[in-house]
Amino acid sequence: MDKAIFEKCETCLQDEPAACSSWCPLHFDVAAFCNEMAQGEFQKSYKMMQKRIPLAGIIGMICDHPCEDVCVRGKYDHALRIQDLERAAVLYGYVPVKKSVILPKKNGNVVVIGGGISGITAAMELDKKGFRVTIMEQQDRIGGRIWDFEGKQLNEI
Repeated sequence: MDKAIFEKCETCLQDEPAACSSWCPLHFDVAAFCNEMAQGEFQKSYKMMQKRIPLAGIIGMICDHPCEDVCVRGKYDHALRIQDLERAAVLYGYVPVKKSVILPKKNGNVVVIGGGISGITAAMELDKKGFRVTIMEQQDRIGGRIWDFEGKQLNEI
């Protein structure tokens, strides 16, 4: 790889935020995650995922990785394989979630329309903030596209 490629790739880490994080629907700090993975810190990497990504063990295995499409390295050689790094963090760094403090529920109720991945994510975040949450789903089960992966990548967890 020539010097110009190195210089251009270094600039992506100086962007605020990096393009990969901007394209992530959850705005996950991909650069910091990759740094931990490069050091072999699988548990730290997985904990980073847990803090930002609800259902990290599932999402990490099935993420459609829009961050790879905007990786600066892709213009010069190959984009980083964030999907593979996320899967490795799940497979080798999984740490059970510690019980957290349950906040008292606030006076408000929230209804989330749709029990797919996005709806479940929203409901979990609202619940963490102390809201009473009801999910309304027109299908006979929640989970949305997660069911497309039944018997595939999720079996590795």
